[in-house]
Amino acid sequence: MYKNKYAHTGTKKNDGTRGRPVNELTWVTGPDPIRRDKYYAYLTHKAQAKYRNETYELEFEDWERLWTDENWHQRGRKLNDLLLCRWEWDEGWTVENVRVCPKYEYHKQMKKINKKSHSHNVQ
Repeated sequence: MYKNKYAHTGTKKNDGTRGRPVNELTWVTGPDPIRRDKYYAYLTHKAQAKYRNETYELEFEDWERLWTDENWHQRGRKLNDLLLCRWEWDEGWTVENVRVCPKYEYHKQMKKINKKSHSHNVQ
């Protein structure tokens, strides 16, 4: 059984316990819990980009194409887990500028960028 990481799954089961019931038929994404979790992750990602004043042009359909069901389960914080990263840091979050890659690859890219930016500042 899939355990949601981002979306609220509800606590009330109409058995008298406290909490808000969840009706899967009213979800924007439909009754699929994985798709609902992707949608909430997308909303969180978009909000974080807005908070950092980054351009964000990805739509939920683009997000779904990037995060297939196969690689969705490989997301995480470990070195071999997958994340969504940008090719060019000066540009925003657009379909042409993002890709899903392992975290270690992202860190390698960041090291190169930091070395390049540091070498330009040295006089």
